[in-house]
Amino acid sequence: ELQAYADQQLVKAAQQLPSYSLVKRDKRTIAEQPAIQSDFTWSTPERVTVRQRQACLRHGDLVLVLTLTARDVAFPNYEPIWGQVIDSFRLRPITGH
Repeated sequence: ELQAYADQQLVKAAQQLPSYSLVKRDKRTIAEQPAIQSDFTWSTPERVTVRQRQACLRHGDLVLVLTLTARDVAFPNYEPIWGQVIDSFRLRPITGH
């Protein structure tokens, strides 16, 4: 299930990233599919606060994770680009395995 996968990703991030903090988590639609989008921050060894956004969605048996990472102070500058990428994202039918 998508919710369980997104939860697992956040648990892993919290365990592995110094000073991890969940900023927000929302349900949304990407490419006409339900998705879960999570924003969180952490600190690098150089004490730079980084913010990451992960959007998880299913496509057949796959879970796709779209990611945006930037310095926390610069993150708002990338919001319009993220919106354009998400709005233009399309899934192709899965053919043969």
